[in-house]
Amino acid sequence: MRNQTSDIQKARELSTGVKVADTSKANISGSQVDMGMFLGQVPRLPAITYTLDNSGGGAVVRYVIGDPTTMIAQLVATGGVTVDNPSAVQGQAGLVVPNKNFFFGVGIIFGSINFQTSSTPNQFAQQFKTYITNMAGEVSSESLNLASATRNSAFNFNLLTLTGQFYLDIHRGIVIDVLAGEEVNVTMSPSAYTV
Repeated sequence: MRNQTSDIQKARELSTGVKVADTSKANISGSQVDMGMFLGQVPRLPAITYTLDNSGGGAVVRYVIGDPTTMIAQLVATGGVTVDNPSAVQGQAGLVVPNKNFFFGVGIIFGSINFQTSSTPNQFAQQFKTYITNMAGEVSSESLNLASATRNSAFNFNLLTLTGQFYLDIHRGIVIDVLAGEEVNVTMSPSAYTV
């Protein structure tokens, strides 16, 4: 009798589990979950550092972070300014293209940006803008206000921290002009992602 009661209890638990799964299948099609535009927290995604190395250059170089379609890069290549990808991601040149391609499928919202230049705060007066494009090749931009940034350390005049909502995805990128002789490290801290 004890064994039969145990089997009945297991059958009830299984039946309850199937009912719960059955009520949620309206949102599931095959192996794909249809959740629309999902916004989720990113507890394990670390801060990411982009290195923009113009230390050996003789003129300003315009770097584009994000922009997997390269449309922004093509549209901001004006006035004879060289446009380039970051020199490295997380210190590795081999991660630049995979990182750029990552934004084809996922958007990341960054809550803060540390902006450090190698030798002079004059770098902070250069272009630092977010850009967004559409399929018609139209582009709009917004300057990031470095004057409102806070110095991360009272003793380091070459380091600023921007806070806010900075979004990178398939249509968005950040454009930074780097002075000749400078190396800039841009460390971005993710707060959420969209898929």
